[in-house]
Amino acid sequence: MKKIAIIIVLVVSLHANITFDNITSSFKQTITNDMNQTITYKGEIFVDDDRVLWEYQEPIVKSVLVKDSKVFITEPEIYQMSVINHDEGINLKKIYEDSTMVEKNMREVVFDGTPMRLTIGKEFIDTITFKDKLDNQIEIVFFDIRKKKISEERFQVDIPEAFDVIYR
Repeated sequence: MKKIAIIIVLVVSLHANITFDNITSSFKQTITNDMNQTITYKGEIFVDDDRVLWEYQEPIVKSVLVKDSKVFITEPEIYQMSVINHDEGINLKKIYEDSTMVEKNMREVVFDGTPMRLTIGKEFIDTITFKDKLDNQIEIVFFDIRKKKISEERFQVDIPEAFDVIYR
């Protein structure tokens, strides 16, 4: 019984510093295809428990809101919003919680059939790497991580009147 209590304390302490409440971070997402061609996206991410908002700023402006097992992709340059149902949602907290430690500060998980590797920092995930279903190598690097109260308005879904809405 004493050994079980020690194991529980160790497991809890390994997760103690990682939070998914009111986290704001810059990110850089690099996608490399099988011909070694690369595109890099930059932006800000806002995480509050199981809600995540990715605001892409370069090379295009778009937002991806993950909320309530739905993904809302807003692309102002083409006046379009896509609404995608996703059984599990693309939930960073769940991805982290389902991952297993493979070495210090390194975790692995299979999410939606895709193996992922997470590098863990002091308060949040530092990097996520995986190969997508199109065989592209994806690396997402988080930096300038801040714990900051995020306004509820940030996670609201507003469909501009002039936008086409695609439901998938």
